[in-house]
Amino acid sequence: MLDIVDLGDGRFALCPAGEPESPFIILEFSQSSLDFLKGEDLNAAKEMFKTAIEFSARLNEKRAMIEELGEGDFTIH
Repeated sequence: MLDIVDLGDGRFALCPAGEPESPFIILEFSQSSLDFLKGEDLNAAKEMFKTAIEFSARLNEKRAMIEELGEGDFTIH
């Protein structure tokens, strides 16, 4: 389980549940981004964290497939 913690000043952290002092990712919006988002900064942070988690899952799947096939080193292009 993961938590999104509002750190203030346009910063959000993705942390293990109950461990706000150990963030996996910290996201920071500039003031101009906050102005553009008009109060939707938490929703934007949720979507960005969701995308990062989905990307990580796909990356792990690719690595596992390459390992299973016995191919050499894994390189991201």
